[in-house]
Amino acid sequence: MTQTSLQHACLLPLLLMACQSPQHQPSAPRTLHAQNVTPSSPTRHVNGQSLTAGGALNPGDTMTAKLPPAPPVAVAPAPALASNPSTADTAGSWVPFTTEGKRFFLSHPRRVRYGLGDVWTVKDGLSGTLTCGNGTFGDPVVGKTKVCQVFVPSGAQPTPASPLVYASPLTITRGGTYSGAWESLDAKTPAVLVMTGEPVVIENCALRGKGILIKAPWVAAQLTVRGCTGQGLNPDDVTRTPGRFVHAEGFKSVTIERNALSDTSGIYLNGWTGGNVAPVTVRYNRARDIEGRYSNGKGGFQDKFYRVQFLQLNDVKNAPGVDIGWNRIDNTARKSHVEDTISLFASSGAAASPIRVHDNLINGAYGTPPSGRYSGGGILLGDASGEHQEAVGNTVLETSNYGIAVAGGHHMRVLDNVVLGTGQLPDGTLLDADPDAGFYARNYSKKASDPATVVFQDNLSGWGRPTKDNPNARWDYNLDPKQVTSIKNRSAPKGPVTPAMLARAVADWEARARAAGLSDVDEL
Repeated sequence: MTQTSLQHACLLPLLLMACQSPQHQPSAPRTLHAQNVTPSSPTRHVNGQSLTAGGALNPGDTMTAKLPPAPPVAVAPAPALASNPSTADTAGSWVPFTTEGKRFFLSHPRRVRYGLGDVWTVKDGLSGTLTCGNGTFGDPVVGKTKVCQVFVPSGAQPTPASPLVYASPLTITRGGTYSGAWESLDAKTPAVLVMTGEPVVIENCALRGKGILIKAPWVAAQLTVRGCTGQGLNPDDVTRTPGRFVHAEGFKSVTIERNALSDTSGIYLNGWTGGNVAPVTVRYNRARDIEGRYSNGKGGFQDKFYRVQFLQLNDVKNAPGVDIGWNRIDNTARKSHVEDTISLFASSGAAASPIRVHDNLINGAYGTPPSGRYSGGGILLGDASGEHQEAVGNTVLETSNYGIAVAGGHHMRVLDNVVLGTGQLPDGTLLDADPDAGFYARNYSKKASDPATVVFQDNLSGWGRPTKDNPNARWDYNLDPKQVTSIKNRSAPKGPVTPAMLARAVADWEARARAAGLSDVDEL
């Protein structure tokens, strides 16, 4: 491979800037003023030797680069992900730094482009921990492996590139905004521990650990987590599962937005203390493989599991303004175990402001093994009763046991959702030894319920329950008139539900999400 073709193949396993030590951010922005410098171009070395024109790279070679910094910028204490302003080029050059699917960290706003050859998507003002991928930039070259490049202005001072470095666990004892990268390799220690009731914002961060990633235990936390990546690690302890992405109890308010989490046991919010107009907001997040299986202590997992969720609200009562929307959750059979993907347990909204679970995509939920008995599924309202809850505009696919259900309570609304399932894996494995219906309403809590206030309306269901004797079996709805009011609910066309139908439903949700202004809509 010659130097000329390097920026197309982009073999540089490098990141732009070293992750800075965690800092408590000041309240006022600081401006960095440029110094007079001698113009300098980016330099590249292979195995410590200067790369000359026409030089070849061999497997195993290590390439390093020195990149000039960006021009002077005003550095705010908590730089947020910028939108895409004008992308007109100034004098300078594009320097490759990483490949599709790799994460990188920008300590201050930079111009980055993503693509291949002559086709690129350019974004200005990017900062924090990001992924070089379609979720960040869209897909300018479908079906090809793409690269990321940074724009280096002419005459800028070279700066060595460094990989993302994780710091030791962080304990936060006062309010403020925190950005950085933290990890914990001790399952008993969270990567970030919040021990203050003052407002805390954790943003543009990278987290990984064998236990809980962010924990806020009974401190009346006012916590915001946004723009972060969270990676759960196998705890290598047979008594433990991977930890939660966020675990908050006795909290005043929690906002979790625009994060990407993989191989964690999701989000657990228990015991709202009251007194906040919008106590819970969980929006625009992407999650991959919610994992509740116990470690086998050897890098793998047992069949034994703990019931975990992408999100569970527990004892969040009389809470106005709860917003759970536009999240994407993708689970893989035999690589994850989630119970109810979204669970509202012993929780309630307000009459004028119900708990809203809306416009989410849940793509897969499976037992261990996938063919065994499984009690989990998609979205569960009214678990252990509850009131003033609604599920609207969600797309729930292949969640094995059920799609969307009401298990008790009153003043529940299930409106305009799509629930589809083939009932089997691509290899022919039948899902769940005793599957339920796509939609159901029951009163497991045995508390007083009024069917006039439990309404299922304008939903679409195609819920395959194939068996060896009846491969086209379905059970779309189980809505007892004694339990529920059913209005204009529809079923998918007769016959088996096909993978193509599920693929169309994913594409429809992605189109709706983009129309609503979301850019990160692809699966992790």
